[in-house]
Amino acid sequence: MLKPKILIDTSFILPSLGFAVEQEIIKAIKYFRFFEIFYSELSLLEASWKIVRLGLFGEIETILRGIRAVKETYFKVEIPAKAYALAYKMWINGHKDMIDNLLYSTAYVLNMKFLTVDEKLISFLKNMRYPVNNIIISPRELKAMAGKM
Repeated sequence: MLKPKILIDTSFILPSLGFAVEQEIIKAIKYFRFFEIFYSELSLLEASWKIVRLGLFGEIETILRGIRAVKETYFKVEIPAKAYALAYKMWINGHKDMIDNLLYSTAYVLNMKFLTVDEKLISFLKNMRYPVNNIIISPRELKAMAGKM
């Protein structure tokens, strides 16, 4: 049986790098074994910005261990050209987080689920009538999907 393909938002990579995150994210990660989990190098870039902004250079060994774990555990997704076009459109329509735009667009173009807790992104997508059903999933929905497998 093929496992559903899920692209994870950066929030789900942060615990591997030693960041404290909401319990909702930690609990969701335990269900990853039921799915084919994909990450984008953009998420590692976004996490890197957070690392330098917070000055976490003393934690570099933990961070590097986490990056290796992400790369060895999950599948890397390439961003299709069509995803860039959709991401640009989202920017023009008002969503000024290009990383989120590209992650959502990649999942959409590749017909994957996108696991996120980003309410601002979800609200934007709904308000602008971008597809969310069968694309955006929450940790609660991930758990429900895992329970049916």
